[in-house]
Amino acid sequence: ISETTASMMSYIEAHYAEKKLLQDAATEFNYSVAYLSDKFSCEVGVTFREYLQSYRIEVAKQLFNKSTMNVSEVSAAVGYTDCKYFTLLFKRFTNMTPREYREKTLCLSHPPKIYEQKRVRP
Repeated sequence: ISETTASMMSYIEAHYAEKKLLQDAATEFNYSVAYLSDKFSCEVGVTFREYLQSYRIEVAKQLFNKSTMNVSEVSAAVGYTDCKYFTLLFKRFTNMTPREYREKTLCLSHPPKIYEQKRVRP
């Protein structure tokens, strides 16, 4: 992976919630959008957009795990103004809706208590 692509990945991590990220990255690195997009795809194996979406969903999962933010708030925090589109992407990447994900992770972090019955010996 080239230094440019590694820098682009760091740029995504720092600016993932912003609009026009690919255009801004192209300006930042002094390359055309087409060149930067092709270079990224060739070296990473996914498009810039797919990588950004995946990164945003990973951040969203962390927010669902560590906060009480609702779906709209998480959606906005990771850069999506359309909550329905965010939910669609979230389901595409996790095979669960945000609500299902939160319920599942809540259950895993707070497993049900199992009470052992004491055996009474005759």
